[in-house]
Amino acid sequence: MFVVRRDIVKLLGLLFGSQRSRLAEDIPELWTAYMARYNDVGEEVRLVCVTLSLNILIYHPELRGQVSLLAFRCHDTNDRIRLESLTVIRKLALSKFEALNEELLNCLAGRIRDKKVRFFLKNLVFCLSSAAAIHKLVYFTESERASVAVIMQRILSFYYQPYLDDRLLIERLFVSSFLPFKTDPKKRMAILFEINFLRSLEEIFSQQSRFRRLIREILQTLDGEEQSLALIQSRVQIIAESYGTPAKIAVYFQ
Repeated sequence: MFVVRRDIVKLLGLLFGSQRSRLAEDIPELWTAYMARYNDVGEEVRLVCVTLSLNILIYHPELRGQVSLLAFRCHDTNDRIRLESLTVIRKLALSKFEALNEELLNCLAGRIRDKKVRFFLKNLVFCLSSAAAIHKLVYFTESERASVAVIMQRILSFYYQPYLDDRLLIERLFVSSFLPFKTDPKKRMAILFEINFLRSLEEIFSQQSRFRRLIREILQTLDGEEQSLALIQSRVQIIAESYGTPAKIAVYFQ
């Protein structure tokens, strides 16, 4: 029974998502029944609904307001469904941005806080890569770029938390996924201004300056006639505590 229901839902999803389909308009009762499957007890049925919602949102603007159940699936108890929901939203953002509403954008940003580390990392990369594409590709308008500010605000909120691992992770992802070094410097700075990253830059520069000062003190102590082991160890400890694995960093310095 479950397999039959899943296959029927898949067939209906393909029909509703067809570019020239008028099935939802011709048989509204069938469309209502299909939408109810977003809350089906079967996980595979819900997954099919989420996957096939992409074409419906792209090709049928008149139905977009009714596919709001996709936002609920971003909070599904099933990991695969949550991840698939974010994948659909990301694809939609890159292919048909006007089909997104504020609720779906908030879902994309909100799932950064997924409790499972594996999905937290995937969601963070999803969000950063989506925001990066929207900022870099020329066919996105200024208003569309501004609308993803909520995503960057959520990401940067992690950077201002006291958890060092989160700050280091975001710095690495910014370099690898959001603003690679190969990006034109003028474009890179323009994007940083757009996303209001100045506070984070100030924090990064301040941290780098602090590290350079500590390293300079260590080198000056080593070059001096009186080498203070206690002073060197204290400086190494300060530097090590700024990383996620202070014990390894301290051993590396020694």
